[in-house]
Amino acid sequence: MFLVLQVGAGRRSFQSFLCPTAIFSLTDSLSDTGNRNLEALASGNYSISGHLPYGMTIGKATGRFSDGYLLIDFLTRGLKLGDSARPSLTYNGTYFTSLNFGYAGATVCPSTNNFSTPHILSAQVSDFLWHKQQVKDYQDGAKVDKNVLYEKALYFIEIGGNDINYMMPHFPDILNTTIPSVISGIKSSILSLYESGARNFLVLNLPRSDCAPGYISAFGPYANINGSGIHSDNLGCIVEVTQVFETFNKQLLDMVVDINDQNDDINIYHFDWFAATDHVIKNMHHYKFKSYKSACCGIPGNDYHCEGLALCGCGQTNSTTCKHPGEHITWDGTHYTQHFYEVSSQFVLHGNFISPRLNLLPGCGIPMPPSEN
Repeated sequence: MFLVLQVGAGRRSFQSFLCPTAIFSLTDSLSDTGNRNLEALASGNYSISGHLPYGMTIGKATGRFSDGYLLIDFLTRGLKLGDSARPSLTYNGTYFTSLNFGYAGATVCPSTNNFSTPHILSAQVSDFLWHKQQVKDYQDGAKVDKNVLYEKALYFIEIGGNDINYMMPHFPDILNTTIPSVISGIKSSILSLYESGARNFLVLNLPRSDCAPGYISAFGPYANINGSGIHSDNLGCIVEVTQVFETFNKQLLDMVVDINDQNDDINIYHFDWFAATDHVIKNMHHYKFKSYKSACCGIPGNDYHCEGLALCGCGQTNSTTCKHPGEHITWDGTHYTQHFYEVSSQFVLHGNFISPRLNLLPGCGIPMPPSEN
């Protein structure tokens, strides 16, 4: 059984059974299905996610920062909206279809970090609105009202982690300035989509990456040393990072509740990915994982298979990969393995860790498969 905080429960009713006509995702690298890679290829630049070992589980690199597919892919497939989430850069047609507008490195607020991209959240919203204008009121030869199709779509928003990661060394600015600015930016983008006709949103908070090898290898050696100001908990997770993530997630939840309470015709569903990740870590063997502290792909040299480099050095000439990626929660110390994304997608499809209650599979008349949760 999963205990989930009911967002705005009791103040208004929500549509609990939903069958989206499409999924439009606005995201960062945890859900980028290839846009950053395609953009790099078009400009003649190298993209690490476009080369093995990225994609090793599915036998090819696809531009995804994982060994295989992502949560958004499994969600799209589970709802029979396609085999995977299609990158927006691969489509310039006029038919209504699910598209992923996310980019690896994307932030909510403009950033000067070397890995950041100009495709911030508001730019992704603009890309979506431009695409919507190109879509015609004809599908398979029949006239349709495209505005109805877009109104009944699901808008998948997963972003903000890069804003936090890039500013993590800066205290207390990250708590007092960065997080409120990011939350404000997400709210503004949701309202822009709402004004364009969007009504159904799935907003993900930050997963529990305070336990990820990238953070543990960087901060772990200093944890619990007098004067360091860094501490680890009984799981080995970095307490100060946990506090930042919890602050962000609380303000995100407050924002979701606020918009839901002020607009009777909007349904914003909140997936508590932090709680879901925490549940998986504490029940790791039930989900057939063997490690949450060690990256599958990285440079050897410490217990975390991560020498404190970006992406643990995955893809560099001296990096190595584990034999069974599905036994690891994290792929490269920052991003997750296909198996973890698949487990996360099952939570979403079964309505776990989501509030208000959301029934996607029953809403679409799709039989509920057995859950391993």
